[in-house]
Amino acid sequence: MTFLHGTIAMAGLIGVLAPIIIHLLFRKRRRPVPWAAMKFLLAAYQRMKRRTRLEQWLLLLARCCIVLLLGAALARPLLQSTPIASSMLEGGRIVYLLLDNGVASGNRGSLTVGPDHTALQNHIANAQNIIASLGPGDRVSVIRMARPASFLIDPPAIDHRAVSSRLETISPSDAATDVPGALELLSARLEEDARTDRRPAVVMLLSEWLAGSAQTNRPLQTLSQLDLSDHVTFLATAPNTAVSQNTQITALRPTRRVFTRGLGESVPSVQVQLRRNGGDLPGMITTVSIKSEQSILSQPISVSWEQGQTDQSVDIPIDTVNLLDQRSDTTGPINLSANLDDDALSADNHRSLIVEVQDGIHVVVIARREAVATGPDAGRLDLYPAASWIRRALNPAADVRMQIDDIDPASVTDAELRGADAVFLTRPDLLSEAAWQSLARYVHGSTTANVNATHRAGLLWLFPADSEQRAALWTDDAVQALDLPWTWPREIEKTIEADGWRLADQQPKSVLLSMIQSELDTLAPTIQIHKRLAPEAGFEPGDIILEMEDGRPYLLTYRPRAQGGGLVVYQSAAARLDWTSLPAKPLMVALTQEVLRQGMSLARAVPETMAGDRPVFMFPATVNTLVGPDDTRVSLRPFDENESPTAGQQVPRIADAIQQAGMYRAYSYDEAPLSTSPILVHVDSSGCNTTPQTTTQIETWLQETGEQWAFISPEQLQAASTSLWKSNTNRSDYSFAALCALFLLLGLETLMARKFSHADSTTQQQGLQFHGIGDLSSRAGSEAPSSQRQ
Repeated sequence: MTFLHGTIAMAGLIGVLAPIIIHLLFRKRRRPVPWAAMKFLLAAYQRMKRRTRLEQWLLLLARCCIVLLLGAALARPLLQSTPIASSMLEGGRIVYLLLDNGVASGNRGSLTVGPDHTALQNHIANAQNIIASLGPGDRVSVIRMARPASFLIDPPAIDHRAVSSRLETISPSDAATDVPGALELLSARLEEDARTDRRPAVVMLLSEWLAGSAQTNRPLQTLSQLDLSDHVTFLATAPNTAVSQNTQITALRPTRRVFTRGLGESVPSVQVQLRRNGGDLPGMITTVSIKSEQSILSQPISVSWEQGQTDQSVDIPIDTVNLLDQRSDTTGPINLSANLDDDALSADNHRSLIVEVQDGIHVVVIARREAVATGPDAGRLDLYPAASWIRRALNPAADVRMQIDDIDPASVTDAELRGADAVFLTRPDLLSEAAWQSLARYVHGSTTANVNATHRAGLLWLFPADSEQRAALWTDDAVQALDLPWTWPREIEKTIEADGWRLADQQPKSVLLSMIQSELDTLAPTIQIHKRLAPEAGFEPGDIILEMEDGRPYLLTYRPRAQGGGLVVYQSAAARLDWTSLPAKPLMVALTQEVLRQGMSLARAVPETMAGDRPVFMFPATVNTLVGPDDTRVSLRPFDENESPTAGQQVPRIADAIQQAGMYRAYSYDEAPLSTSPILVHVDSSGCNTTPQTTTQIETWLQETGEQWAFISPEQLQAASTSLWKSNTNRSDYSFAALCALFLLLGLETLMARKFSHADSTTQQQGLQFHGIGDLSSRAGSEAPSSQRQ
C-alpha cells in the first residue's frame, strides 16, 4: 500500500498515541480507606474486575483505530494490483521524460503525423498520453534535450495536469539535440535516488532518432556505476524510418561585408553553401534567393542537383543600388538572408548575413608633413615620403568618394579618428601615450564618454618608423596599447645584397587577398626588401598574409579579442623605396585596395555564434541583456564575479544558452540599446540531418550507457495502454472505504462507551442518593453469581 499524502498518513499513525496517553494520564489510583462492610464491596469488585478491564481495552482500541482511520482516509491510501508492484512502489514511481526538442524535431516528415505537424508535437502528445495513464502517486520529471540539455520539470512533480500544460510551452530549438548532455543530467538524478530509497523509476526517451538528433559518433558515458536494473526501466521510441529529404544552407560567404557603391568596384556577390540529406537523394531543382528586410536583392537562382549529390555552392550577385535606395542614411548594418524552397525542415532554409553599404570610404593617414626635396635631390623617388605613396595607392583615379584626411601624430585624438573606415600609421615613433590609447579605442570599438555609445571598430594599417633610434621604443608602446602578441627585434634589419630579400614564390591563401590570389604568384616574387622590422614570434601561420623567402612575415594581421571586431595589419617594410621596391610596383595599388576593402569587412565582422552556445562577448559593464527575434531575451552574466571595471571599460560577459537563431542586440540595465554591431546566431546545421537511422544503430549506441533499452512503437505510445504502464499503475483509491469504516467505528465506540458505563435510568433519576449499608449489601448480594445464590 502507498499513500498519496504520506505526511498525513504519518501524522495519523502518530495520533494513535493520543488516546493511550490520555488513558494513562487520567488513570487515578485512590488510596483505600477502611470502613464498615468493606469486605462486601471488595468481593463485588473482584467479581467485576476482569470484565471492566476488558471493556476499557476495547474502548481504547476503538478510539486508537478511529484516529488511525481518520489519518488514513485523509492520506488517500492506494493499493497495487500485484503483490510485487505493491512491495516496490512505496510512494509511487518517478517517470523521467526526455523530449527531443532539437532543431530536427521541427521535421514534418514523420510517419505518425501529418505535413502540418512537427515531430516535437508528436513527442508532446505521446508524453501527455503517458502522463494521463499514470497513477496519482507517480511523479514526473521532464528534460529538454536541445543543447545544452536542461530540466523543464525538476524536482519530479505529482501534479500531472500542470506537467502536461508545461509540455505545451516547448517549441523546437535551433540548437542540435544533446543526447549525451541529457543522459548526464539523468545520471545524476538516478544515482541520487539509488543511494537513498531506490524508488522505482521509468526513463522514456522521445525522439525520432534522425542523424541530426542522434549523432552516434559522439560517445555516451555510463549512466551509473550502481546497478539500476532492479528498479529502473529504460524505454525509447522506435526510430522514424520515413524518408524526409531536406536541403539546408550551411554558410554564406560574401565577397565583401562592406559594400561601397562606385569607386570602380565589381558587383559584389554572396556565395551560398548548400547541403542535402534525408536518405536517397533524387535529382531535383532548388531555388535560392537573397533579400533584405524590405526587398528582394537578387533574382531567384535555380540550382540543379544530380542524383545522390549532397553538396554544392552558388554565387549570387547583389543589387547594391537597390539596397542603398531603401535606406535613408545610406550606411549601417543591414540584415540579408538567403532563402530556399520550403521542405520537411524549415529552420535551415534561411540564413542571415550582416553587411554594411556605404557611398564612399574615409581614410585617415597619420604622418608628419615633410618638405618636398629641392635642389639635387628633387625628383628622387627614394626620398618620396611613405604617406605620399599610400595616398596614390588609395586613390589612383582621384575619385571624390575616397576621402583621405592627413593628421599629424601630435594631433591624434578620439574625435579625429571617429568615423574613419581605416587608419594608416606611418610614423608610430612620434605618437604620445594618449595617442596610442586613442588608436586602441578606435581599433577595439571601445566606448568613450557615453557608456552606451560606441564607435565601430576599425582597420589600422601599421608601418615601421624610419628611425633606428626609436625602433625599440615604439614597438613596446604598440604592444602595450594594442595588446599585440608579437615580438619585434630591437633594431631594423638591413641587407647588403643588391637584390635584398624577396617575397616567396608561393604565398599563403588568405581572405584579405582572395580577390587577387591568382595574381600573387606572378607579382609577389618581383618585390625586393632592403630594410625590414619583421616580428620574430607571437603569430600563427594563418596570420601571415604575405611571406618573405626566409619565412619571415612581410604582411601580418591580428584581430583583437574585444567585442565589435577590429583589425591590425602590419607591414614589415615602410612604404618607401629605400626600404622596398613595392611602392613602385603594380602590386602596390592592388594590395592597398584589397587589404583596405577586405580589412574593413573583417574589422567590422559581426560576431557570430551557434544556437545552443554560451558565447563570451566583450561589452561595457552596464550591458546585461541580448534582445533578439520576437523580443527573445538572453541574460549576460559577468565572466568574473570579482571584476571591478572602470567607466566605459569593456569586460567579458558570458551569455545564457541561446536557443533561437537570428540577429541580437545588446542592451544595458536601463533598457538603452548599445550602438555597436549586432550579433548573429545561426541554426546549428549539424543537427539538421534528417537521414533516418535503424533501431539497431540506436540500440548499439544507447548500450554505451551500460543499460538495456527497450523500444516502443508509435502505435503503443499513442494507445498509452501497454502492459508496462498498466501493470504498475492499476491502483485504487481506498479513501472512501476508509471514511466509511471510520463512521462505523465511531458509532460502535459510542454504543460501547454507553454500554460499558453501566448507567441505568434509575441511577440517572436518583443521582448520588445514599442508600445506606443495607442497600449496598443487598446490591452486592444481588450481583452475586446465580450459583452462589442457590
